Amino acid sequence: ESNKASDNNDVNYKDSPYYKDICTALKNVDDAYYTFKYHQEHKLYERMFAYELYHQIRVIIDKKKKRGNKDYDGVYLNGEPNKSLNIYKDLAVAEETVNKKRKYKGVLLKDKFSPDLVLHIPSNKEKQLYIAEIKMLSNEDVVSDFIKLTDYIKLLKPKFKMHFLIYIVDGIDDVEDKLKNELKSKIEKRKINPQKLSRDIICIEASGNNNIRTRTLGSILDQIKENK
Repeated sequence: ESNKASDNNDVNYKDSPYYKDICTALKNVDDAYYTFKYHQEHKLYERMFAYELYHQIRVIIDKKKKRGNKDYDGVYLNGEPNKSLNIYKDLAVAEETVNKKRKYKGVLLKDKFSPDLVLHIPSNKEKQLYIAEIKMLSNEDVVSDFIKLTDYIKLLKPKFKMHFLIYIVDGIDDVEDKLKNELKSKIEKRKINPQKLSRDIICIEASGNNNIRTRTLGSILDQIKENK
């Protein structure tokens, strides 16, 4: 698997201290946050998990700062901040062509995006370090997460150095099959153009008990292509 995310400054994400800290934080999240029993069923709650992951990353940041580590000097970890999207420029349409319901060709447009986690220095173009979306694997269309994050990557100004899609699952083998199979199915049915997806999205799959696997969306697409 390639572990290069080349969208911004050819970042080798596995050497990034921020990537490593996310993985450590995921391991530090208690297993109870990965699955939650409710009326004899396992329910996965994105918001509850996101808050706990935010807390665990902040614990790591505080410990690093106390040791004199400079990784997070002047940097802020924010949860669900509003990021502006330059929708009109990137869609190459004039603002007056968008109707009152903020739709263009039937697509609902938003000029704000609130990622689950953002590491950055506000208003500093050189210090937009990462955005992270946290998703619980369910019966919903997981491929739509790739499409949505790809669109946000294209529209966000300034650009972020890394883009994480964190999947919380009961079993890592299950998520591998689901991600790969759904992508393959939509590509074969020509419902999605793989060339238009951001290959640099970093997928982190975590299922508790220190089970974590990472790979880029590009590596998943390459495996699909190789197995044709």
